[in-house]
Amino acid sequence: MTKLLPKQFRFTGTKCLRKTHQKYEIYKFSSSQSKAVGSSLIELLLASTLALFAVSTAAQMMNNFYNSGMNRRAAATSVIEVAISNDLAWFRQYAVLWRLQRGPFNNLSTQVTHTTDPYIQIPPANPFNLSNRYELLPECSTTTTAIAIAFQNDAASSTTYVAPINSPPNPVPTDNSSLSIDLTTTVASGYDLARIIQPGPTKGTLTITYTLSKSGTNLFERSNSIYLPAAGWCP
Repeated sequence: MTKLLPKQFRFTGTKCLRKTHQKYEIYKFSSSQSKAVGSSLIELLLASTLALFAVSTAAQMMNNFYNSGMNRRAAATSVIEVAISNDLAWFRQYAVLWRLQRGPFNNLSTQVTHTTDPYIQIPPANPFNLSNRYELLPECSTTTTAIAIAFQNDAASSTTYVAPINSPPNPVPTDNSSLSIDLTTTVASGYDLARIIQPGPTKGTLTITYTLSKSGTNLFERSNSIYLPAAGWCP
């Protein structure tokens, strides 16, 4: 025959069991909350790491793209500057030799100097005759633009070039028409470099203007003045 505990003990035992069960439920809830918080922190850290990596990668890509664009523009600028320098150098050299009668150079022909008489070389041993001597120009007593026009016509019609003058890097027109200069490289593709030759504002000078454009938009315009030494011999 089973003995029953007194009523007060039975109540107390049930109460203890109930409290134990409640504590277990609270522990389970707290444990699950802790796990949820831990999982959320891990996910947050992972998401932050991925976001930082994505931002860093995007920044690096943008930096590489920017540097690549800068390098392409620098390379194109270099090609354009060399083309302008070579073109101007030829005109400056030819200006020294044009209508030159006597000087220190070798092998100058009338096709180069466009003088009436053949060019005479100054003997190197004579230190008193080292200065160049130019032919008196018939254009000296005419308009202020006549000397520059005569120079341009002679430069355009010279077909035989001997040392120290070479063929011009770009054709020379006989008027002020615009000429596109060939940049001869894919680095500067898309750019258009045009040149216009005109008499300068001062007698005996030439103005050469270069205009750079891309897709119909002008990027810069640069004017250069060339002085013709033969004009200095005008009376």
